[in-house]
Amino acid sequence: MANHRDWFEAPSGEPGEMVEVKCAYCYGTGKDPFGVPGPESNCSVCGGKGYNRVVAPYVRCAACGGTGKVRGRRLTCSACKGRGVMTVRGPTVTCPRCQGTGRQPGTEYDLACTLCGGRGVVDRPRQPAPRPAAPTTRPAPAVPPSPPLPPSPPPAARPVPRPATPPPPVSVADQIATHITNFPGVRPMDVQVFFGLSSSETEQTLQDLVQMHRIRQKEDGLYYSA
Repeated sequence: MANHRDWFEAPSGEPGEMVEVKCAYCYGTGKDPFGVPGPESNCSVCGGKGYNRVVAPYVRCAACGGTGKVRGRRLTCSACKGRGVMTVRGPTVTCPRCQGTGRQPGTEYDLACTLCGGRGVVDRPRQPAPRPAAPTTRPAPAVPPSPPLPPSPPPAARPVPRPATPPPPVSVADQIATHITNFPGVRPMDVQVFFGLSSSETEQTLQDLVQMHRIRQKEDGLYYSA
């Protein structure tokens, strides 16, 4: 088995490489350092192996000082989960909130810093790439003003449409003649009822139409179209 690295060894490995680091909680013994629940109990962090596998690169946990334990207690560190080291992803700077201590300032208990998560460092902000200078362009030559356009002629007046001439009124006689032409064989009584005329008005109108040769009468008394 290859020798396992202590957390203080440098370099910690190639970026993204899975490396084996000596368990900080049991000091690499693989046994529970407090003998809980018994003297021969395996370490709850490394499971008795004596080392933990972490992704490189990593830094010492600032919250517990690399011990893997809460200060003054038997509990495992909530930031590094007892490993004593924590993975980082790139260039870092000191955490501006906890000033590198890894502990949340202003709290009664040793809680991990909410900004750096107990690492004591945060990712270095990326500097924006400088923008290329804008090319100098020559001012465009002045364009002489265009001559004023001639005034447009006033719009032609639209012709006012004349009202439609209403059709001439149709007389009752013309209505009766048209009705008999479309429906030959009607009787004077049908004409009287259809147009709402009296008997005398119906007889006089039919006689006038016969004299004007608009309609004619057969022997059976029916009126047909002329």
